[in-house]
Amino acid sequence: ARFRLEQQQQQQQSKQQKQDQPASSSSSSSSVSSYTLLAQALLLHPLVLRELMAKLQSQGVGKDSSWNAILSRRLYAKASDGGSESLSHLISLFVERSHQLWKAADVQAWLKTAAEAAADVADGRHKKPPAAANSSRSSSSIRPDDIVIEGSADDWCCVARESFPAGSRNEYGHLRLADFSDTVAALPQEEMQAAMAAAAGGPAAAAGGDQVSCLLVMVGLEKPSVIVGALAALVYAMG
Repeated sequence: ARFRLEQQQQQQQSKQQKQDQPASSSSSSSSVSSYTLLAQALLLHPLVLRELMAKLQSQGVGKDSSWNAILSRRLYAKASDGGSESLSHLISLFVERSHQLWKAADVQAWLKTAAEAAADVADGRHKKPPAAANSSRSSSSIRPDDIVIEGSADDWCCVARESFPAGSRNEYGHLRLADFSDTVAALPQEEMQAAMAAAAGGPAAAAGGDQVSCLLVMVGLEKPSVIVGALAALVYAMG
């Protein structure tokens, strides 16, 4: 959201400059840049980038050599969940639910720049710029060295380990991955037809329990909200 807001502010400033009006930069210089926030998030949980890009690359996004070079850098190549089942599960939920948001070209460019800056910090190569270094740049011209990042990679790693200590207990196990997915499970066509025929009524499906079984198996029960629709269809089928 902050990234999109910055884009709008830059467009407004560009229009003001074309009209020879002084552009106000207080909003962009007084708040933390979206590039800084994203780079810090990647330093905190670098495994998210690796899992996110694996998901996107399987769908044909981000398969260029520059992304492969970034992902091979130490910060991401050695990224792990630190033995925390809770963190591993949350990362899977995040990637499954939000990966579609990271496909746009401008969002990919934003992510790539922040990822490079975070990797530079981890490698000790990041040059700390002035606090307002990127306030006057457009989002398309910001470079990794323009991003202000406080703290070292070790500092961010310590914060992550304190927040998600190693452990086999998954505190978020009640959150099912299927509930965060837009993918709808489907049965083979022949099984769908058999289930529909049974639900339509007949000697073998006279018992309500059989019809309930057929309808609930048909929807796969991948999403609990579908149960309500299945039961409504059952009531309608039984007249």
